[in-house]
Amino acid sequence: MEGDAEVLGEAEWLNRVVRDFERPLSRYALSITRNQEQALDAVQETFLLLMKHLAKVDRARPAPWLFTVCRSKAIDLLRRDGKMEARSYEELAQLSRLTLSETGFSRLLTLTPHPASRSERSRVSRS
Repeated sequence: MEGDAEVLGEAEWLNRVVRDFERPLSRYALSITRNQEQALDAVQETFLLLMKHLAKVDRARPAPWLFTVCRSKAIDLLRRDGKMEARSYEELAQLSRLTLSETGFSRLLTLTPHPASRSERSRVSRS
């Protein structure tokens, strides 16, 4: 019986994490991939890995693990599909430092590209 309660608690925790983080992770992945389908794939793979590696995740603070894995999955999908966009070093550095503790949800929900990336893309496209 005790094992059943633990499994039920695990299922409830997973449901809450999916409910709370699905949209922020989707928007974060979209800011990286700039493609809705790839972003959703990255989020789905993130949640699959969460279920597989529950013991490695701090249940009190799942966000750092989730966003780190999501970023890796989004970049993996871009590499796999050969659709890596030219981005400035500053933008890549900013993405690698992006965490909930530093930025809060408002930054994650912002879909506008970083100003440096626009100037970099226009410079690359003119070349």
